[in-house]
Amino acid sequence: MNLEELLTRTRSIRRFRQEPAVEEKTLIELVSLTRLCGSAGNRQPLKYVLSCDPERNRAIFAHLRWAAALQDWPGPAEGERPTAYIVIVGDTRIAKDFHCDHGIAAQTILLGATERGLGGCTIASIDRVGLAQTLNLPTRYEILLVLALGVPGETVVLEHGTSPDNVPYWRDADGVHHVPKRAVEELILRLPEKSLTDEEGSPQPLVSLATEAEAASIVAALAERGIEAQALEGTAFAGTIGLDGAVQVMVKQADLQRAKQALEELQKGASDLDWSEVDVGEAEENGEAEEYNDENQRATDEKS
Repeated sequence: MNLEELLTRTRSIRRFRQEPAVEEKTLIELVSLTRLCGSAGNRQPLKYVLSCDPERNRAIFAHLRWAAALQDWPGPAEGERPTAYIVIVGDTRIAKDFHCDHGIAAQTILLGATERGLGGCTIASIDRVGLAQTLNLPTRYEILLVLALGVPGETVVLEHGTSPDNVPYWRDADGVHHVPKRAVEELILRLPEKSLTDEEGSPQPLVSLATEAEAASIVAALAERGIEAQALEGTAFAGTIGLDGAVQVMVKQADLQRAKQALEELQKGASDLDWSEVDVGEAEENGEAEEYNDENQRATDEKS
């Protein structure tokens, strides 16, 4: 399989078949893959504790917390628990900060597991003190992550183009696990060469939306009509224009009326937006916009 197929199949698996169990030889092969990974400063401070013994597995399981978003599910029951674990630890004698090394290593191990017909789950919600005692882990080692491994015992489906903002994942009535994945358009920041404040006239709030994805769709629609706009986090406006906490679409003063007309056309046409949740606000006699401009100027002066 190619890389995209491998990534697509590498999901967080939380329920496992008990046969065949994962052998230590396989765990060693998976850890060996991490030797090929990048490491901050090439310090290579990570170490790995392996477990495929049923009794030791039970002891490790007791210190883990599973799937916070599934509030009525305490974790895999007997008969569907992992048959192996890899505990990723950092050696503090080699480095004091492990940066993103353990994230790179965890993903590499899970990709290798998928390639071998296995599945796994990266767990960071750990009783680290209790687990360290269970493993008789010397104090020089810091527990970073636990990887639960085994033969997948559940089906995981990706929901492409779906925001995880409200529900990060869920299970349906048939026990199928669904995982939202944002559309690629939502991931890419298309920044203008010039800020709106570089142009004549101050930036004006056009519309307030609940999510970045909605704001991005408005910005794109305005761009198609030749109107430059920016989506900015509402916290940037806290205490000024009263729109803190949302995402604001800002346009140039000179384009404000055209942008409002375009927004009305969008509202009349077919749209995926829930317009009942869209706040189209106006500044009161430009006072609020001037206040924003003053705040922006003060921030610029402070930086310079």
